Amino acid sequence: MIPIKHTASIQVGMPGKGPQINFATAIQVEAYQKIEFVLPTSQPITKKVTLEANASFLLIKSDLSDEENAVKPKLTLTAVNLKEIDLEMPQLYLGESLLKSLLSTSAATLEFKLTPADAATIEAAQKAKKPILDTVKVEILVGGLAPTS
Repeated sequence: MIPIKHTASIQVGMPGKGPQINFATAIQVEAYQKIEFVLPTSQPITKKVTLEANASFLLIKSDLSDEENAVKPKLTLTAVNLKEIDLEMPQLYLGESLLKSLLSTSAATLEFKLTPADAATIEAAQKAKKPILDTVKVEILVGGLAPTS
């Protein structure tokens, strides 16, 4: 098994003065997979990605959170037992039982839906000389037990 260590820190408020939670945990995995794809932002598009069953961690990140002042499309995620989630920020899910409840026990299909910014928003951004994203990159890292045949 491959140990993967997750470390995260969240602090609210001014540095050193707000509430804080730190955690570090190691999750043993037999297999992991990284999936990357790029979606054009010129028209609505849906991309389906199938994950192997028995996941114990899932990280989903798009580059939408990297571009602070740009005009961005809307990118959402849905799955079997997961309502539509806006992917403006990275999503991290830890624990086999949580992922089974969200994704089901069989191989799960994640559906990513991109909705372009409307024409009025794009026109206003062009006049203000704001950047307009023409693609969105999505990265998925999933790990868990090795697939059974």
